[in-house]
Amino acid sequence: MEPRELPETAGDVEVWWIPRPAPPRVPVRTALLVGTVLLLFCSGMAAWSVALSGDASDLWPWSIGPINGAQIALRYLSILLVAWLYIVARSLPAWVRAIRQARRDLGDTQAFIGRGRWKEAARVLHRYCLMQQEVWGRLPARVATLDAAIRPHLDARRRLYVYYTGGPPPLPDTPTAGFAPRVVPAALVGWWTMLIFVALAATTYAELTGVLRSQQWRMLRAANFVILAGCLGAYAYVYLITALGRQHYFRFAPGVAELLTFGVFRTRARVQAIHLRESDTVLDLTGSAVVLATFRPERRRGMQSHHLAKRPEVVEACLRAVLSTAPMHAMPDARLVD
Repeated sequence: MEPRELPETAGDVEVWWIPRPAPPRVPVRTALLVGTVLLLFCSGMAAWSVALSGDASDLWPWSIGPINGAQIALRYLSILLVAWLYIVARSLPAWVRAIRQARRDLGDTQAFIGRGRWKEAARVLHRYCLMQQEVWGRLPARVATLDAAIRPHLDARRRLYVYYTGGPPPLPDTPTAGFAPRVVPAALVGWWTMLIFVALAATTYAELTGVLRSQQWRMLRAANFVILAGCLGAYAYVYLITALGRQHYFRFAPGVAELLTFGVFRTRARVQAIHLRESDTVLDLTGSAVVLATFRPERRRGMQSHHLAKRPEVVEACLRAVLSTAPMHAMPDARLVD
């Protein structure tokens, strides 16, 4: 369980500190489903390619010379299959950690219920549900029974769930006090997406160079070139709008968070307000970005999630906005300034 020195309340908010391992990339069921579909498609395209050419040696999709449509499809299915293997390899250690943690949490939950320690039981059950969702993508039937036994003994006050790995984040001094509105950046495009962009750009350049040298302009209409150019254009657009001013920001004030969206050629922001005092809040610090999510306990499926840059000042701004008891006030229009 979490260290006892962590504060459990701040104003009218009950703080639930939930230490948990870093989540896997995908649940097991999703990985198995995607892998099965990819293998079926790869097998079908390989059989089609052999039927078209009559030679099993043509199965290699990157062979030199003319290739048929089945080989083009097999080329991109092979890329997707390698990406799937990478995701599974990265998720495997997290699956093992989550399964072990879930088994411990289930036993601890039942033990806490037997001792009448309802708040500890609720927190451990909450983490057990997180582990089950991350690994299997669903909750077992026993969760409803355990939750029904615990819920009548819990306070009805609003909650802040803080998920962390390693050490918990420090609470700001006087967390319930007011503060001046603060603007922080949203999560930026990750470095791994830059690697994908570079790979797409290099492959597209090689394809285009081959067309220019052979003067076979009809190859510009080929499926492989169209797919590469489309993917490259999509990534280029993401990096372009990021380079033109990082158009997404969050502005925090007591009891409210505002998502500010600036268009490429607009100086006035489009504002989406998130009222933090009307719902429970989740602050997830276990991934590569800070995830701020809000949901009403009576309809948990309606969760709104937002990703922010993982910086100490961003975490502090989130905590202050949720925990502050100062009155909410109108904020000025958000505009870009030179």
